[in-house]
Amino acid sequence: MRQRSAAVAILRRSTVVLAFLLAPFAGTQAEAQQLPDTATAQPVILQRIQIPSELWDIATSMGDRLTTAGNERLTLTGTLTDKRGNTPVVISTQLPSLFRYEELDGKNKKIVFDGSRATSSAGSLAEDDLNLAETFFSDSAENFLYSLKGGGSLRRIGGRFRTDDGKAPKYAGPYWDVYELEAAVGLRSDR
Repeated sequence: MRQRSAAVAILRRSTVVLAFLLAPFAGTQAEAQQLPDTATAQPVILQRIQIPSELWDIATSMGDRLTTAGNERLTLTGTLTDKRGNTPVVISTQLPSLFRYEELDGKNKKIVFDGSRATSSAGSLAEDDLNLAETFFSDSAENFLYSLKGGGSLRRIGGRFRTDDGKAPKYAGPYWDVYELEAAVGLRSDR
């Protein structure tokens, strides 16, 4: 049996906020960047009864990707900045369990998760590769909501958290709702 991992999601009211930025977003290479076994992937359809009512607005603010069969794939094209510098990348995910990461810098490094195991074009997967895949797939807003359908346990930490020290009398910044989710991490057997 897989261990379970806890993740904290911080959601801004009426807006889905992710802890990473990848810009610009475009899906122009979706057909060229095929995910493994897309024809046999289970359709992802979230129904209102499957998630807490306070999260339904967040689910629907992402469009119909989570509520209409056939719209499960998300392709991001942009630049990843890390300790190696800037690298052009294409990241494709398809819930419930498909993931592909490809660097477009001439080295063409690829990380693929087919629903049961992760592989890399470099041979063995480094810890950094697994962390990257987990960040873009397991830690996504879509997977956060989908995990609730699969039996994930959700705990509300609180609402209306602010990003300042709490002393500004006319605070105009965003307010955040904070949740803790405990769910299996499909990409990793160690979490």
